[in-house]
Amino acid sequence: MQGQGDEQLVIYANPNQGTFRIKVPDAFLHRSGLQLKVIDSAGRIVHDQTLNLQGESPRMDLFDVSPGYYLVTLGNSERTYSGHMVVE
Repeated sequence: MQGQGDEQLVIYANPNQGTFRIKVPDAFLHRSGLQLKVIDSAGRIVHDQTLNLQGESPRMDLFDVSPGYYLVTLGNSERTYSGHMVVE
């Protein structure tokens, strides 16, 4: 199931330099075992991390990714939300 409306994955700052925050959808607040993936424009997973959320805006640091357009997904076995970001 894809997140919609107010239940979406918001990524900021966007564009960024490899450091960004995500606003976690309400359904995932205080959940553990969530999978965060960053996928490049060629479909390759460039970052894959399990998150145990304590707040609604975790900070991510991905200084090893190249500039470009990325798909970011956050999900579990029941639901996945996605958003896009640009790394300069």
